Amino acid sequence: YGFSGNPYSQKTLPATAEGAELLAGRDDLLADAMERIASDSASPTFEGPVGAGKTSLLNVASYKLLEASTEARARELWLPAVGQIQIRLDGDEFEAEVYRIVLQTLIHYADKFEYVGLK
Repeated sequence: YGFSGNPYSQKTLPATAEGAELLAGRDDLLADAMERIASDSASPTFEGPVGAGKTSLLNVASYKLLEASTEARARELWLPAVGQIQIRLDGDEFEAEVYRIVLQTLIHYADKFEYVGLK
């Protein structure tokens, strides 16, 4: 099937084409997540037990939004973060981590901005 890893792994699926291939049986949830994330009027939350696949679903949804926004070239770009952000007790440390991940994401996808008509 072209998998490079164990399809039964409990690791979080990445925001990549491979992650999208491995996410199976959740087409309705994926479409709903993408719609909720892209909505201007909503701040979606995703809840469920540990290991239910919330992060994997959101990673794949963000990857699919990146694909759609790149294909549309409509001067809008959705970017999946290149790392996970964990809330920390130290506010300064948390803020630094958020900025680091945001900047790494912008650098990682820098070529996409011009492609969709953004500077």
